[in-house]
Amino acid sequence: AYLIYTSGTTGAPKGVMIEHASIASLVRSDMARFGLGPGDRVAQCSSNAYDSSVEETWMALAVGATLVPVDDERVRSGPDLVPWMRAERINVFCPPPTLLRAMGVEHPPSELPDLRLLYVGGEALPQDLSDLWSQHVWLENGYGPTECTVTVVRGRMQPGVPVHIGTAVDGNDAFVLNDAGEVVSHGTEGELWMRGIGLARGYRNLHETTAERFVEHAALGRIYRTGDRVRARANGDLEYLGRADGQVKLRGYRVELPAIEACLMEHPSVTHAACAVVSDGAHAKLGACVVLNTRSVTESETLTSTLSTWVRERLPIYMVPAHVRAVDSIPTLVSGKIDRRAMAAALADDFQSVDPSMVEHWETVCADHTCPIEERVCAAFAAALGMSSAPAPDANFFTDLGGDSLRAVDCLLRLRRGCTVSSGVRDIYADPTAAGLARVIQRQGFDQPRVANGNTKQRDLLSKNGTPNDASPENNHGTAMLGSVGQVLIVALGFVPPACAAYLLLFHALPALVTAVGAAHAVWITPLALMVLAALWLPVSVFMTLATKRILINRYHVGRVRAWSPPFVREWIVEQVSNTIPWSLIEGTELVSWTYRVLGARIGRRVHIHRGVNMRRGGWDLVEIGDGATLAQDAVVLTSHLHQGEIVHDRVRVGAGAHVGIRATLHPGSSLGVRASIEPLSVLLAGTHIPPGERWSGVPAAPTASQAEVTPRLHAGWNPWTYTAVFLLVRAVLAMAGLVPPMLLALVLITLDNQAVSDWVAHPAITWHAVALASVWSAASIVLWLFYAALAMRFTRRIRPGFHPRYSWTYFWIWNRTGTVEAAGRWISGTLFWPMWLRAAGMQVGRGSEVSTIIDVLPESVSIGNDSFFADGVYLCCPFVHDGMVHVGHTTLGDGTFLGNHCVIPAQMRYPDGMFVGVSTIAPPDAGKDQGWFGVPPMLLHRREVVDVDRRLTHDPGFWQQVSRWSWESARCLVAAPALISGIAWIAAVETAHQASSIWWCALVWAPLASAVTWLAVITFGISAKWLLLGRVQPGQHGLWSCWCSRWDYLYVLWWFSARAALLRVEGTPLLNIALRATGMHIGRNVLIGPGATQIVDPDMLHFADGATVACHFQAHSFEDRILKIDHVHIGTGANAGENAVVFYGATIEPGGTLESGSVLMKRGVVPAGTVAIGAPVG
Repeated sequence: AYLIYTSGTTGAPKGVMIEHASIASLVRSDMARFGLGPGDRVAQCSSNAYDSSVEETWMALAVGATLVPVDDERVRSGPDLVPWMRAERINVFCPPPTLLRAMGVEHPPSELPDLRLLYVGGEALPQDLSDLWSQHVWLENGYGPTECTVTVVRGRMQPGVPVHIGTAVDGNDAFVLNDAGEVVSHGTEGELWMRGIGLARGYRNLHETTAERFVEHAALGRIYRTGDRVRARANGDLEYLGRADGQVKLRGYRVELPAIEACLMEHPSVTHAACAVVSDGAHAKLGACVVLNTRSVTESETLTSTLSTWVRERLPIYMVPAHVRAVDSIPTLVSGKIDRRAMAAALADDFQSVDPSMVEHWETVCADHTCPIEERVCAAFAAALGMSSAPAPDANFFTDLGGDSLRAVDCLLRLRRGCTVSSGVRDIYADPTAAGLARVIQRQGFDQPRVANGNTKQRDLLSKNGTPNDASPENNHGTAMLGSVGQVLIVALGFVPPACAAYLLLFHALPALVTAVGAAHAVWITPLALMVLAALWLPVSVFMTLATKRILINRYHVGRVRAWSPPFVREWIVEQVSNTIPWSLIEGTELVSWTYRVLGARIGRRVHIHRGVNMRRGGWDLVEIGDGATLAQDAVVLTSHLHQGEIVHDRVRVGAGAHVGIRATLHPGSSLGVRASIEPLSVLLAGTHIPPGERWSGVPAAPTASQAEVTPRLHAGWNPWTYTAVFLLVRAVLAMAGLVPPMLLALVLITLDNQAVSDWVAHPAITWHAVALASVWSAASIVLWLFYAALAMRFTRRIRPGFHPRYSWTYFWIWNRTGTVEAAGRWISGTLFWPMWLRAAGMQVGRGSEVSTIIDVLPESVSIGNDSFFADGVYLCCPFVHDGMVHVGHTTLGDGTFLGNHCVIPAQMRYPDGMFVGVSTIAPPDAGKDQGWFGVPPMLLHRREVVDVDRRLTHDPGFWQQVSRWSWESARCLVAAPALISGIAWIAAVETAHQASSIWWCALVWAPLASAVTWLAVITFGISAKWLLLGRVQPGQHGLWSCWCSRWDYLYVLWWFSARAALLRVEGTPLLNIALRATGMHIGRNVLIGPGATQIVDPDMLHFADGATVACHFQAHSFEDRILKIDHVHIGTGANAGENAVVFYGATIEPGGTLESGSVLMKRGVVPAGTVAIGAPVG
């Protein structure tokens, strides 16, 4: 017996309960029908997630045949199955027809001589496959809903005979009934009902659904309603005709045809209407037939052309028929119901299904330089949409032709093949007609190299044989090897100083402290002592970095440094030393500017440098920032830029009073004039200067209509250094207050067994008692701190909307509150606990809303509607800092809002329900209800891809979905335990050496060696967790409430607190590439990976070819519609993906191609070989 969940035809998963007798009966019938025996070899290619695997497995094992498993990769490849089947002497094979076609077999006897039984099912069998295979092997076509135990009807196919599904399996009966529940005669269409041993017991915990589908028939007894239309032939074989209901799925949307028909019949000129979906195998289109109350042919043609507009004004765009046809009468069945099959056949002539030769024709026209531009664009539209005739030049790509975002990308890719087109997806959205796009192309210069929004520029990056040019590390293998060896040695030596310091503190200073004051007092004194040491370490680390820089580099100069060359290794060493500076301790104070000045940067007075500003990776001598300038959250100042296997150094200048927006990117060689500004998410290209007082926006940045913002000057506030001193002092007090709960817990644990703790401090060892104690303490400490932080946010000062001085008590509380939200989010963002915590902290969060990582947000300044969804890294209503002032405003988001990764939601806005804001997009102030926006500057999405699954996996989870998710998310309190346990293991290992060695031998040899082993153990733990929790991840889709998503999310957080922290030590070295390959990432030779790659997400999806330079963010998944969609990303040989760029799933950067910093490469988008692409989005 087994329980299997199926979505059936409605998308709602139902647990089908199959009894042992049912599957046993099916296997016995297989034995009798096919005559298999011990000499047969059966390929097992069905996943255990499908019930077909049950029959496939047991029909072989029951007769002693050999069952030969097929790996998933080979099943998906298709053609690779043929040689494998020959080698394995497979003679029984059970594929779905799609796989059978993908194998590409043209002559079965010669290509698969051992095959004798081909048992297909799962989907309709095409006639051509039936004719090909049935003349050489036994071709069995099976049919069966999950509710009828895998297969309940089947039949053997014959060459030249129309495909059928056969007759009922032994022990079962098939009935064709009409609407009155009466058995119809042969040749009459009806609905298929099943009876017999194969019927399931029913649906688990769904009694009403079970009663609806498993019916007690007065004459036939208990029968199952399949919902499929069939017709019995004279010999009893059943012919499958399709589904019986009127619900269809079109471009990812569930469409109720009766709703569209009702809308059409509301028109005063329509007396009757009916709809049908016409499919040519590649594209599905919605058509309608109407009966008009006019006799005039001219008037009829006019009405049919306007009826689509009539529907568009009343129903969602995906429910608008692509074609409306006037008819004398609607075809019906004998029962009086609409004959949708006849309708689809009639409408197919209007749609003119396209054949492959026509697609080739359109592609030829696209690449023909002698054709007019408009004709080439029309051909691209036709090819992307599968049309047999070219569309009218003024036809709307979305509303008239049924296009969507994916087909828009496809259209542009076809235009770019064989020629250079500067247009991007943004241009199609701006004017979605062939004529409009042709005009844009003509303005930009057809076949002329150009850089523009979302577009490409040809450049000579490939040699004649297609390999990368000399800039690639591939051509400098010897230098790279030497540099890599040097980096590995430096990494090894890098264990000595921290291990030595830790040894002296833990094995000499701490025991002396415990002996002097006791364990309980030591708990309170230790954090204070560590704070004092951190304060003393700041100047030491800064001047140590300066000394290292002076010795190895002296000054950074404009130029290029090849990866893994001696200068590269020297710069890498300086960067590693600079990482020891306690940046998080001094963020928000004048000490940040002071530190950069010491290291060589020229920074003026009262410069505001926010959290996350990317200036820590060297190149400080090339930075110039004027008085009163502002660098907002996560702004990127690229004085050191990874490109083509090199570090490119150039100057970046920010004028006095200038403003660099959130996550804006300044390329090497760019500059801002006095009081100029660049908007959030924008990119300022190399060699570009923003004149004084101007405001620029976009990717790449260009002037906007408005001037730079002017903030009022209320008063100057405190002296910056006075503010810094008060800031650090009060922050230390608050930090100590935050440590009170975990310290009190530690005291409780110590009090319970004070002697054992004292003995362990004196002689530490790795024991189960120590591990359990550490795990309990770390988990409970996290929970206690989260409670403390929420209460502190609730009852401390809230910030009122308006303007406030930057150097003031108010801004201290702003900084503290936004920092607390980010700190809490590291533990519980994206969980069901997170909205609860945010509400406790003062934010208004609606019911059913899912919130992930939010950045720089004041809880009291945001109201979120019901059923909203926020992806990671949302810049939500951030306080605006400029010109010595801070502006705080309140923003309200309506119900059903979706915010993509890295999007920016401005303050003091009120947004309507249903707003969709894509990845790396600024929400526009004039966004309307149910509108989607994407890009910089934002463009309106006419239609986007929507996936529809059962709401129990997205919005309305069942009991077990809730248990699963709550369990995984509660386990987040344990994610710090592995790091803590590894620390205990290190202490225990060093203790052994401490007893047997001298102090300096132990400090300089054994402690560093133990550190290296522990470091490797933490990384190994993270990698092992990935394979245990997820295994090899495949492209697909997973509902938010699925167990898979919960495991995926838990791994992300677990990796952050374990392997990610350990791998920071080897960023920029080949050791990082080795570790990432172990997670499943596909990395070629001499791949230069930029910062941030230590936090892996979806490693199995990432493919980096030889010599690639990768510094971007990968969006190999998305959570649109609360469904995790995941697919591969490919970076080709010698290709470049710039910093702060975002690459979506399904996208490809071809060999030698470059995606510039800050760009967004759309899903399934392509950067052609040897071109530069910049834009948000890039198609």
